[in-house]
Amino acid sequence: MQLGRYKHVGDCLRSVLRREGAWGLYRSMPTTLAMNVPYGSILVASNESMKQFLGVRKIRQDTRNLLPWYFLSAGLSGAVASAATQPLDVVKTRLQTQDCLVRPKRPDGSSMREPVTYAGDSTNLCAPKYSGFLPAVRTIVREEGWLALYTGTMPRMLHAVPSAAMCWGTYEVVKNFLQDY
Repeated sequence: MQLGRYKHVGDCLRSVLRREGAWGLYRSMPTTLAMNVPYGSILVASNESMKQFLGVRKIRQDTRNLLPWYFLSAGLSGAVASAATQPLDVVKTRLQTQDCLVRPKRPDGSSMREPVTYAGDSTNLCAPKYSGFLPAVRTIVREEGWLALYTGTMPRMLHAVPSAAMCWGTYEVVKNFLQDY
């Protein structure tokens, strides 16, 4: 849907199911979980460490002065977690958005200039470029080098910083508010 290939959700579901089967809906799920679990773990651990490093401790008399520090700590932790898990996100994104329209290959491995074929067609002339996590990592590194696993790090960090700051900063504010009562 995000790539603009489908008119609506129903069109997307029908198309994926027809071309790739039910597995097409879950192809990147293991990689998504493999990215989100470490991301969350790193975020929480770095947030606690960052609060300790910044000296952010709840002082009953003056909790309000600490609130901006909670948001800063959470935002910086979001940057750390997103940078640390960027290679996993690159692989996940490649698995999710790989073009299911691929050119058939000649026996010598070169691409034909014939019209593209859907990977899920009954002719089964071709398959998606990446078949799973490890094959995707190998292909990316072989074709583009190790640095390709860090493509898009800055935009992802720019998304993660405010997201983590709002989520975990708000959590800290509510937790402190509830502890006061």
